[in-house]
Amino acid sequence: MFMTAHTSVGLWLTTKLVSPFWAFVIAFAMHFFLDFIPHGDSEFDHLKKTEREQKILEIKIAAIDVVFSIILVYSFFTSQIKFDNSILIAALVGSWVPDWIWMASDYMGLKFMGWYNRFHVYVHNLIGYDFTMPIGMALQLLITIFFTSLVF
Repeated sequence: MFMTAHTSVGLWLTTKLVSPFWAFVIAFAMHFFLDFIPHGDSEFDHLKKTEREQKILEIKIAAIDVVFSIILVYSFFTSQIKFDNSILIAALVGSWVPDWIWMASDYMGLKFMGWYNRFHVYVHNLIGYDFTMPIGMALQLLITIFFTSLVF
């Protein structure tokens, strides 16, 4: 979750890179770097009683997160910043696709993607510690503000 932080990194990379290929690759790698930082989302697993309630909650939180990401991208588009559309698309897709793959394989039950889901969870748990949800969300906000400040 917390795609807004990944979006801010994608926008920052758009202003720094000249190759769509490298924008995608670096954004993809940066996604996992950000996921390595504890961000309080392990608490989502215990908020609702049934798996269906849990999925609905995750979708609601993701929808709010998408709105904030759209606001960031819209602000970028309407700014005076010069950028290449292909680099922007590559950087945003690279920063988002790791979670898209994870969610798609989880929600669709794609067993052949189990290795990827295990890797993604492994990265999330590398430190072996997660913040509480409020602290994790505050940290994600700070990361978003940091990378956004490098853009605007």
